[in-house]
Amino acid sequence: MSEAWFEKKECDTGCIISSKCRLARNIDGFNFSPKLDEESARRMIDKTVEQIRRDPKLNGNRFYDFKNMSLTQKQEMQEQHSISNYLVGQKEAAGFISDDRSVSLMINEEDHIRIQTFSAGAHLDTAFKEANRLDDELGRILPYVYSDKYGYLTTCLSSTGTGMRASYFLHLPVLALAGQIETVKTEISRFNVTLKPVTGEGRKSPADVYQITNTMTLGVREEDVISSLQKITAQIVAQEQAYEKQYFTQQRDHAIDAVWRCYATLKFARMLSYSDALVMLSQIRLGLNAGIIRPAADNAVSSIYALMIQIQPASLQTYYGKEMIGDELEKARANFLRTNLPEMADAVSSQKQ
Repeated sequence: MSEAWFEKKECDTGCIISSKCRLARNIDGFNFSPKLDEESARRMIDKTVEQIRRDPKLNGNRFYDFKNMSLTQKQEMQEQHSISNYLVGQKEAAGFISDDRSVSLMINEEDHIRIQTFSAGAHLDTAFKEANRLDDELGRILPYVYSDKYGYLTTCLSSTGTGMRASYFLHLPVLALAGQIETVKTEISRFNVTLKPVTGEGRKSPADVYQITNTMTLGVREEDVISSLQKITAQIVAQEQAYEKQYFTQQRDHAIDAVWRCYATLKFARMLSYSDALVMLSQIRLGLNAGIIRPAADNAVSSIYALMIQIQPASLQTYYGKEMIGDELEKARANFLRTNLPEMADAVSSQKQ
């Protein structure tokens, strides 16, 4: 299997980890997914899969069907952002995923079809272009539900129109440290965008990773949505960078010490909770981007964001080939990080001791 999008080094460069585009579509002749019984859902899935498999432009991705999968397999796909939380809860579902996991077609999500594309780094135009290409091809072979007045009709009114959600995954450790995340959320809400944690539960992310997404889909052009999101994201990135500069100027010794303490802990810990590991990986990613530490070898392959994904429960169970809970899972997480966290070197060896 080729390198996954979240393993690319671009995911560790700057505040923007990745770009994502998601399109919601429904097929004429079927009730919306929440109204489908199991038999109707299976009929819709089978018909859709059959049409896709007939098209050589669409049939180059890996096929999956929930009827042949364990819960752990589904959860691992969700942890890697290949499928949604909603899809994991569906009894009947199927889809296609590219080898690098950058493209995902989910069938029987909240809408009949969810087209999802990722691109490492700040390349939202690339993600949108690929999603649009797939949408055009699917629309050629499947009868979408479409209104000349409203656009694409979707299960949730909040998606009707373009059916598009464009987003960036952002690493905002110093804004979070300064308690500014809620302020940022309030400021950007008037521009029809929202900010929410990617990892963790509730309002805070232990990894300091947040997803910024458009909320308006009706009466707007996709290109305008993307342009607006890019401008707003650039302002948030500028704020994070300004806070980082202030942080490493005013609290330099403490900031550097925090990075190295986290690195040392991950390199020698024998048990790690998921939340604790995320907090420390966030500090290491901050240290890399601030020029405090650097990979000791030029060919270091593990991106820090990839590690954040790979230390989740289902991914670890798949990696080690066995079911684990509690202490055993925490031991496995610590062992995985000791093995896969790249060796780091001092990037500021000339600093005043």
